Amino acid sequence: MRLPVATYRLQFDEGFGFEDARRAVPYLDELGVSDVYASPLLAARPGTSGYHVVDPTTLDPSLGTREDFDRFTEELGARGMGLLLDIVPNHMAASSENAWWMDVLRRGRESAYARFFDVEWEMYDGKVLIPVLDGSIDEVLARGEISAGLDSDEPVLRYAGRVFPVDPSTVAGAESPGEVLSRQHYVLAHWRDAAEAVNYRRFFDISDLVGLRQEDPEVFEATHGLALELVREGRVTGLRVDHVDGLRDPLEFLRRLREAAGDVPIYVEKILAPGEAIPGDWPIEGTTGYEFAAATNDLFVDPDGLGSLREVTQDRTRRAEPFGELAAEKKRLVMEQLFSGQVRAVVLRVRQILGRSSPSEGAVAGALVELTARLRVYRTYVRGRTVSPTDRRVLGGAFRAARRSLRGDRRAALDAIRGVFLAPRLTPRALDAVMTWQQLTGAVAAKGVEDTALYDYPVLTARDDVGADPGESPGGIAEFHRLNRARAASSGPGLSATTTHDSKRSEDLRLRIDAVSELAGAWVGALSRWDRLAAPLTETVEGEPVPDAGARGGLWQDLLGAWPLDPRAEPGFVDRIERFALKAAREAKERTGWLDADPAFEEALTRFVRRMFAEEGERLRDDIGRFVRRIESAAAASSLGQVVLKVASPGVPDLYRGSERWLTRLVDPDNREPVDLDGLARELRSLPEPGEQAEAKLLREWRDGRVKLQVTRVALGVRRAHPALFERGRYVPLQVRGDAAHHVVAFARRLGGEWAVVAASRLTARRHRTNGFALGLRSWRDTALVLPARAPRAWTDALTGAVLTATDGSLRLSDFFRTLPVAFAVPAETAQAS
Repeated sequence: MRLPVATYRLQFDEGFGFEDARRAVPYLDELGVSDVYASPLLAARPGTSGYHVVDPTTLDPSLGTREDFDRFTEELGARGMGLLLDIVPNHMAASSENAWWMDVLRRGRESAYARFFDVEWEMYDGKVLIPVLDGSIDEVLARGEISAGLDSDEPVLRYAGRVFPVDPSTVAGAESPGEVLSRQHYVLAHWRDAAEAVNYRRFFDISDLVGLRQEDPEVFEATHGLALELVREGRVTGLRVDHVDGLRDPLEFLRRLREAAGDVPIYVEKILAPGEAIPGDWPIEGTTGYEFAAATNDLFVDPDGLGSLREVTQDRTRRAEPFGELAAEKKRLVMEQLFSGQVRAVVLRVRQILGRSSPSEGAVAGALVELTARLRVYRTYVRGRTVSPTDRRVLGGAFRAARRSLRGDRRAALDAIRGVFLAPRLTPRALDAVMTWQQLTGAVAAKGVEDTALYDYPVLTARDDVGADPGESPGGIAEFHRLNRARAASSGPGLSATTTHDSKRSEDLRLRIDAVSELAGAWVGALSRWDRLAAPLTETVEGEPVPDAGARGGLWQDLLGAWPLDPRAEPGFVDRIERFALKAAREAKERTGWLDADPAFEEALTRFVRRMFAEEGERLRDDIGRFVRRIESAAAASSLGQVVLKVASPGVPDLYRGSERWLTRLVDPDNREPVDLDGLARELRSLPEPGEQAEAKLLREWRDGRVKLQVTRVALGVRRAHPALFERGRYVPLQVRGDAAHHVVAFARRLGGEWAVVAASRLTARRHRTNGFALGLRSWRDTALVLPARAPRAWTDALTGAVLTATDGSLRLSDFFRTLPVAFAVPAETAQAS
């Protein structure tokens, strides 16, 4: 199997098509990337980043023609590069652009595509409920907002810019749009009825996305035909599976995909809880790397300072609940607000199994909600009559935790559910109930934790990201080495990501915030000053300040991360922060939300952000800017370290577009802004050859980002020159001894006679000067890396060209970090040969 050396995520959309990607290939090749990692390329609704697929049998015409695509892939092939394609098996757009869905609405269960979509047909006597109206159906009809007409000579109904098909046989004799509508295979309802009444499985809570039944082989063939054709042609050389946990039976799907795709790498988007592993029977090459991003970020978090930040956050917010309790609370909230219909579908299945002995519907629902809230993973993978030991252990833990929270009839109902879910041998109906529930739990975790709890936990916002658990203590060096050893021993270590298109905060933004954990005392003082300076900018809504103390603390951390050289002069910066603050408040679902927005609160929040960047906020801005200058060089040093750690670790280093320079972007849509790849290509060509003087100059001018571009290029060059070493080599954590040992993470890679050693400085914010990267430690001289037995004695740092000599089996850090705060060394004879 050909595995990528390194991937680079490109976001295709109406402004970046196949021809743009073709022009970027030479730059990516020179950077050291082997594979373009493309967002979905099949026909999708405009403005949805490719994830709202409307026709999986054709490439998206907004990206260019098939000939344009072929030229792009031929340019890749000519350079020995590949294309990792993101595919979306879980869902399609439920919109008029989707001909399959329109045929289902027109013909109902008689449609050839009715079996394609995950619809509970019995709920409405063979009809589909479509929650789109802004009012009841009677109100909308009375206002005359639904009209009948023709579209391409076919009868249709129109409402608020939407088009709904009409069964031609129902038109004759109808005297009004309402009468036509009553005869259709669908029912239009208020959009607020979606959570409780919708009878098709949605992608999370998005009613415009309908779940696909990939467990049906015909659906798999129809939805994957083009992607697999491109694999067979060699134009696509790897696949990334979006939201694998949404599928009813991920293992069955992945086996079918492996059989059809053959010997190409397959990576899955899967969020692992602490201690969780990918099921060993999945035929894949690993995950997309959220767990790697979390463990790597935690290297740069000071655990002692984090404890202080928790204490000050509790004092400011008057909330002392641990994150696990907050996550459970938010999962209950989203089940009530967004998923009550899906909860009820599982409840009905369980009660049918229990029969006359079943507790009340309310008791079973309450028990099931608490069980789901207490599940510590996104989902389990029960798929047969016998529950695996792993799933039995995880489910057992969730049942025990839920039981501690319940009393009375709900506890009795939970015990009854346990008897169904964990029976020694599941009946077919019990298996159906469990598998239906499993599709729900992942969606609840995604919306309850990722999209709610993580926006309401302002301790250290750098840890509030996909794949992270901010309630856990940072694992630091030990956890990083544990994860990498496990990845090295795995047949599929996966991608090594540090920023993705789903990240709440990009890698360099997070590292600035991480530095706050090292300056906890200074941070407490800053919060006090900023509260005082912000008081004149703050309004009160319903007796509470906007934003409140907790939200201000989180917002200011994010400002530290995103802060440019001159925020008022940075084009669009204030708009970016305003959009993010509003999104964060809605996601937290405390004082406003997407379903029930509070206009007074949101207007006050917007005005607060605007005032911060107006004349009246000058003193506050200046003070924030001074704090940024205390941490920015330390964070930049951490970023350079993160680059070499990622490139040298087991797995495939994955670069998000633009992250080869400083990337301080916030959550989507901020992180999807265009990237000037042509400008990056010019900068890459202008970089000097590696050398101590050249790197020292780049470091002095570090704010322009070229030093990160240089470190990325050189590190990827080493990996490209030694693919087997980094693909199959042993992972050897290196012992560091001396006064500054705590400030270094280092490891070696070894395969036969091939070696590499990487080292990165960490937790240096208290010792950094504001004018550069000098650590301010008395010396690195007392600190050294202990090399493994039989390691070479002479080494060359590929980043600077410096020759290093081991003494008594050790390499002195004063030599390693003489020019840069990172090092990537290979044996001297290897460097000479290359």
